[in-house]
Amino acid sequence: MFFEEAEVVMLFLGVVVLLFMVLRWSQFKQLPKSVLLLLGFSILLASWAATVLEGLFAEDSFSYQFFNYLEHCANMVSAGIIVWWIRRAFVLGRES
Repeated sequence: MFFEEAEVVMLFLGVVVLLFMVLRWSQFKQLPKSVLLLLGFSILLASWAATVLEGLFAEDSFSYQFFNYLEHCANMVSAGIIVWWIRRAFVLGRES
């Protein structure tokens, strides 16, 4: 079992930011397409959780490989959703 301190701190800060976003939802929803941004951030947070969880297992185990794969897939999906949010919120609105 091996945990990187920076990964645990990042997960903790991500949870704090998510709580802040949810508690301030009335202000946060004023952003254009805010649900997409919340979804992208939530998936990024899941990626950070997978990073921490992979530390519970030996590097050659199936569980370690699974959480490592999940981490990288979630990073890719969250980046795609955030790019989609940027395009929907800011680029498409200016084309008309």
